[in-house]
Amino acid sequence: MKRKLLIVPALIVTAFFATTEIAKAADISFSGQLLTRYESNEHGVINLSTFNDATDAGDFVVSRTRLNADVTVNDTTSAFIMMSRNGTWGSNAAGNNTGGETGSANSSFQVSDADDNLGIHQAYFTLKNFANSSLDLKVGRQQIVLDGHRLFGNTIWTVGQQTHDAVRVNHKHDNMSFSAAWIMSAEGGTPGNNAADPMLVNRDIETYMAYMKYTGILGGNFSVTYAGIIDDCGTTNGATTCVDDNNDNDMHTIGFRQAGQLYGIDYRGEYYYQFGDASATADGMNGGVGSTATAGTGVDRDAYMFGVRIGKTFKNVNMKPSLTIWYDYLSGTDDGDLDCRKCRIQKF
Repeated sequence: MKRKLLIVPALIVTAFFATTEIAKAADISFSGQLLTRYESNEHGVINLSTFNDATDAGDFVVSRTRLNADVTVNDTTSAFIMMSRNGTWGSNAAGNNTGGETGSANSSFQVSDADDNLGIHQAYFTLKNFANSSLDLKVGRQQIVLDGHRLFGNTIWTVGQQTHDAVRVNHKHDNMSFSAAWIMSAEGGTPGNNAADPMLVNRDIETYMAYMKYTGILGGNFSVTYAGIIDDCGTTNGATTCVDDNNDNDMHTIGFRQAGQLYGIDYRGEYYYQFGDASATADGMNGGVGSTATAGTGVDRDAYMFGVRIGKTFKNVNMKPSLTIWYDYLSGTDDGDLDCRKCRIQKF
């Protein structure tokens, strides 16, 4: 009986590749991962996003199972699929909550820590020298990691990590590399699925990314990054419709980073400036103390941050210990910025 159960999925996979001409010449390799980790969480039991020092920390064991398929069709065409399942020992709910998310629910604004079903974590294909150009094209659900994970990363410290549904182009020449991506961060829906509220289709959130890096500068790399989150319908407070020009919630970030090693010292310096429309965010904060900003009053974002880091690795001793000192400054938002009718909201 067990043998028959294994034959069924094997036949399904075989039939799929047999009907695909491109897969006949493919070189397919499989890999996987089993991860088990003990965690202690000091956050609130009900609301995991709220720090709660009044209660004891909760402890639990999480696990992650992944199955990977790497397909090489020819010198210019390849594909990659990663199936993933995350769970918590002794829990029949979705991770640490009861949201019941599936493996396919891992979008740009959420990591799949709560996936209790097997789902697609990554699934993309790559076309090198696309259309006889010098660009490599990557299409599908994928991880995007830039530099030190400051703006784009796979949140490697979480169990689920983060992926994006994206179309990305990459180019590399000498000491310069360039990458750009269009990301479908959140899909508002289709008219057929939202007949009762047609305005929901305008709730799409798109992200645009452009990145350029130069190597061999001051003993390291210099990079410039732009990231734009475009949300023309940033409705808040349970609103179900969009009001043109009054609910913009766009966010643009541009900055640079220099990191490397000089005279045996590791160093890193970076600066980012953030701007955009914040009418919807101001509307959501209107119930706060001292806040009088409302949607549609021309509220803008205006923020910045910078960080420096220096460190030293001692390679001539056992275990190669290292010492690192760093400082980050985030502009933030003070009460004076909020208590106005036409003001600026800072994000960093």
